[in-house]
Amino acid sequence: DPSLSGPLGLVAEVKLLKENGVDKIHELTGEHMFSESKSFLFLVRPRPHLMKYVAKQIHNDAKKGLKKDYTIFFVPRRTMLCERVLSEEGVY
Repeated sequence: DPSLSGPLGLVAEVKLLKENGVDKIHELTGEHMFSESKSFLFLVRPRPHLMKYVAKQIHNDAKKGLKKDYTIFFVPRRTMLCERVLSEEGVY
């Protein structure tokens, strides 16, 4: 989530994240994010339009036959609306 880039930098520097296994950091947009990593971690605010971006990423990877593990961390908390959007998109 682009709005979390600044606060994330206050908690953990990019160097520290990379030392602990983070391959790349991408801002979540409607564009497909390619990574050879087998795991994706989405750090997002609970906004329905962001859930559609997450679902699009997962569907694009599935179309290419890529099997990955996806984890979503909601800041500050998850919402039922976001869970419903993920469910409707078929990725919950």
